[in-house]
This record gives sequence, C-alpha cells and structure tokens, in this order.
Amino acid sequence: MALQPTGTSYTDYPDQQQHQMEEQNLHDDPVTVTDRYFNSRSSSNNNNNNNNNMEKPMYKKMWFWLLVAGVVLVLGVVGTSVGLAHSGSDDSRGVGVNLPKPELQAESVNANRNELGELLLSMYTERGMDWAPVGALDTFQGRALTFVAGSSTYSDLSRAQNIERYALTVFYLYTFRQPHLLLAVASEWTSSQNWLSKESVCVWEGIVCNDDDSVQQILLPNHELSGSLPAELSLLLNLETIDFTTNYIYMEGSSHFLWTIMPDLLELTMDDNYFIAENGLPAQFVGLKSIQKISLSYNLLQGSLDGALFQDLQTLQHLEVESNYIEGELPSQLLTLPSLIYLYVRRNSFTIDLDTIFRAGNLPSIFALWIDANTIGGSIPTTIGLYTDLASLSITEAELTGPLPTEMGQLINMRRCWLYDNDLTGPIPTQLNNWGQLQVLELYGNSLSGDMPMAVCDAVDASEYEFRTLSADCDEVGCQNCCTECY
Repeated sequence: MALQPTGTSYTDYPDQQQHQMEEQNLHDDPVTVTDRYFNSRSSSNNNNNNNNNMEKPMYKKMWFWLLVAGVVLVLGVVGTSVGLAHSGSDDSRGVGVNLPKPELQAESVNANRNELGELLLSMYTERGMDWAPVGALDTFQGRALTFVAGSSTYSDLSRAQNIERYALTVFYLYTFRQPHLLLAVASEWTSSQNWLSKESVCVWEGIVCNDDDSVQQILLPNHELSGSLPAELSLLLNLETIDFTTNYIYMEGSSHFLWTIMPDLLELTMDDNYFIAENGLPAQFVGLKSIQKISLSYNLLQGSLDGALFQDLQTLQHLEVESNYIEGELPSQLLTLPSLIYLYVRRNSFTIDLDTIFRAGNLPSIFALWIDANTIGGSIPTTIGLYTDLASLSITEAELTGPLPTEMGQLINMRRCWLYDNDLTGPIPTQLNNWGQLQVLELYGNSLSGDMPMAVCDAVDASEYEFRTLSADCDEVGCQNCCTECY
C-alpha cells in the first residue's frame, strides 16, 4: 500500500485504498469554500454561486504585480528587498526581530559556536549551500548560531536537536517582518508562542514532531509570514510537511534552490503567497523526490508546465495550482502519473482537450478532477465512463457542448459534480440513477431538458453532506420538487 501523507486528505481501509472527499481547505465546494478562502485576505464578500464572482484578489492579478514592480523600481527601493541568494546570504535585510542575548560566558559561546559550526559546515557543503553567512556575526545565520550556542540549554541537547533549533531560528528570522519586492511593509507573525524559548522545539507553535522528538511538520497558515524560505529548512532531516497557506512569502529565482535539497519532503502547501515561477512550476522541484502533495493555488505561476519535470515526480498524488496564470496543455507526463489522485487546475489559461484527458491510460488513479474556467470546449467523451473511481468532477464555464453521455452512469462513485454554465443539451440520462452516493450535482446555465432522474433526487436528499446541492434550470428541467436550487 502506498505511503500516506500526514494530512487529512487520505485514508486507508483494510482491503483497498480509499480516498476521502476533501472536507477542508478549498474542496468541500468549488464556490462556497473558495469564497471563504480568499475573503480572509480580501475586503469583498460576494457569496453568489458563480465563478465569475470569484476573481483573483487585486493583489494577485498580474497587471497589479507588474505595476507594483514598476513603481518599486522607479522609486529605487529594490535594494531593500529580499536578496534571495539560495542560502539566504544577503546581509542587507533589515532586522525583523531581536534574539535573546547569550546566557553563557563569551568563552563558552565561542566554544559552542565552533563545535556546532563544524557540524553545520559539513551539512552545508554536502548540500551545496553557501557557508560564508554562518561565519559572520550580523547575518541571520550568524545570529542564529550565536543564539543557539549561547543558550543555557545547549549542553543538555543533542547535536541533532541544536541543529534543529538553529534551522528553525534562521527560518524565523527570514520570515518575521521581512519586506520584499511586492510587500513594502511587513507585519510581525500573528502568533509565535514558544518560539525562541528554552522549551523543546516540539512545543513551538506550528511545529509537529515525530516519536523521536524530531521536527516532522511546520504548519503556520495565516501567520503573516513574509520574506522568503531559507535553504536551512533542509537541515531539518525529518521534515515531511510544510503548510504556509495565506502568508506573504516571496519565492522566486534562486530562492527555489531550497527544493533541490528537500528529497524527503512529502507535502508542500503554499496557497495564497507570492510564489513565482515562469515555467509553470520551478524546475528545482526535480529535487522533491518523495513529494506527494503540491498545493500552490492563488500565486503567480505563469508559463507552461514542463512535462519532463513530472518524470521525476512519480510519487505525486495531489497537484493543486488553481487561480494562477499557467498556459499550454497538461503534459502527457502529468496525465500518466500512476498515483495522481487529486488534480485541481481551475482558473488558469490551460488549453484542455477532454478526449485526451479521458483517454484510456491517462489519469489511472484519478479521484477528483477540477478543470473549470480554462480553454476547453467540445463535448464530454463517452470514454469518461472508464473512470469509475472518479468521485469529484468540476468542469464549469468551459463552453462544453452536446449531451451528457449515458456512459456517465458508470461513474458509480460520483459524489460531487459541477457542470454549470456550459452549452450542454439534451436530456439528463437516467443512467445517473447509478450515482447512489451523490452529494452535489449542479447543472444550471445549460440547455438541458427532460426530468431529473428520481434516484438522483433521492441520493442528494439523503446525503448528510453540509453543502449538498441539486440545481438545474427548472423551466427546462423537471426538478421543482427535488432541486435544492432552481435557476
């Protein structure tokens, strides 16, 4: 059985691998939850059930980014932005936080610095990281080393524990009140309980340790993190999961070096940041040899996905890059990944051919597929009936034409299906009566006719799902007595 991520999106049953519907993050409902998601960062609060009302916040629109960048360049403040050297060696950044002063005598501090420094030198060299900032006293690395070496807990901790304290301290300095090119004024973290204290790093806010008290997860969503991520995160040898959703982290160019030295990372979640890549995803992701989940929605990804990259991401199970600027086709190397379960690419500029998507052999493990608001068109192919594990399908605002194929009745695990705002025609197939686990079906904004199959009505009515919905254009579709919403 495949290794399961530590998050909540996967579960196992004794006889076969099953997958949960995603009740958290963005995926209990493509409208309600996405609205809730970015309204935490936007003053708008529009709850209409239409993707047209869910545009990217202004600060994530490309024209806004280019305008800000231009103004910053004109004003000449680029020098105060993040240097983004791959080991974080830029000493020109302002001090975001003062570290506690050493508790030991200078002689002991220096001895501890030398001892820990020798260990770090070996690790930096092995990873190709720049060692120079560690030896300086005024860099983030140098300050972190002095802080750890000067702590009264230094001699009580193992070498591995002191290295973890060092790496996390560097991370804290890099992301605490650090302005950058797209963020002129940075705030403090919203909360940093126990950080930089003498307590075990396992009780520092957002840190989850394994049974050996080694850092396994860093979970700091909605914490006002800024700056960039330092390469020192790679010194956390057992780190498997990072979640920095909805922060102000700026990743571009050489800062992506970090990903080349994170071969054991399983889950990378950085939705709603300033994560920039000009080739769809950073080429440096080739180093994520064990990655199972990549979630980078609401960022500044542009260009086309490089198919060759996915040849090195054979463990990928979850790819989420919604509301970016990626164009071109979905590469065949992505579509043939053996373990890809969740694929969310809505609101980009992809050109998607449904005949290719649903070609036999593609997406062999797919469970949830959301491709709305891209360039799609055409009709739903009959081969969709081959995808009997598919449980969540969203293809809205895609100019789909033609009928709903009767083969869709073969999707016996379907629970949530959104096909609204297309040009679909003809009756709703009675074969959809096979969808006995159905929770959501939204078909409004089409030219469908006939009656809603009664078993479809019964399935949605019996569902205990919070957002259960059955919607249609009730003037054309006989659904008045069972639809939860009529249009």
